Amino acid sequence: FNYGINVNNNHSSRNSFNQDNSGKYVALDSLYSNDYAFNVLTHRGGLSYAYTKKKLRVNVGSNVGFTNFSQQDMFRDHEMKRSFINWYPRALLRYNFSQQRRLSFTYNGSTRQPGINDLQPIRVNDDPLNIQIGNPDLKPSFSNNFDFYFSDYKVMTNRSLWISGGYQTTSNAISNKSFLDESGKRTSQAVNVNGNRNLRYNFGLHGKIQAWDMRVGGGLSGNVGRNVNYVNGQYNTTNSSRNGINVQIGKDKDKKYEIYLYGNANYFTSVSSVQKELRTNYWTYSISPNASFFLPWKFVFHA
Repeated sequence: FNYGINVNNNHSSRNSFNQDNSGKYVALDSLYSNDYAFNVLTHRGGLSYAYTKKKLRVNVGSNVGFTNFSQQDMFRDHEMKRSFINWYPRALLRYNFSQQRRLSFTYNGSTRQPGINDLQPIRVNDDPLNIQIGNPDLKPSFSNNFDFYFSDYKVMTNRSLWISGGYQTTSNAISNKSFLDESGKRTSQAVNVNGNRNLRYNFGLHGKIQAWDMRVGGGLSGNVGRNVNYVNGQYNTTNSSRNGINVQIGKDKDKKYEIYLYGNANYFTSVSSVQKELRTNYWTYSISPNASFFLPWKFVFHA
């Protein structure tokens, strides 16, 4: 069982002035001037249960947060209040085949509440071509995160293997809806959307070639995602992916030298439903050599 309390109080004041008849900027602009106080009080508690037997470990639980939000506009004598609940469920299952081999599955859920700029942003005139308006009807978003991890290490051959992956999906995600008028002014508003998700994976294998006394390794990694928003009022989905490969070789001798070479290549793709004809596809590459030589009198030459 756990319990905590958090108090967060902030104050923001901004005065904007217009030019008067004499040419001086002394006329207070009531539209863009403000004096805000932001107060957030959160009570958070939770329960968890753990079970362990030999090679198996199971842990389940959840935290819950009760938050009271208050925004006071002292310049206009107006107050906005909002109360909400945040949920944080979690679960863990881990099995140890041996000291060097294990498999685990985890789940975490989290709630995200709209921020003050999403609900009722402070009006500013710094950038008249980009206007942010509030959305007091925003709902909190909830994300589900599923992950797994497997690792295996061989002591005698100095070989290590790991595989991991994860999947995330979000309901009522807080996204962006924008409109562009004929004058070039863009108006943006935070909105709730469904359909955001992401899949990721990672694989790695490292070992040693005994005959050459050399370390070698490589791996694969990537992610595939889907993101939803509105472009100029139109519902838009963007599907993107990254798939990569990496290779590493190295050789070292205690107190003499360390020489390593790392390289990777990644392929990216992206396409949006609003402009399907504009498809982005490209490769990136990198090679990183690294060498250190240990000289007498504790000098090190590194390149």
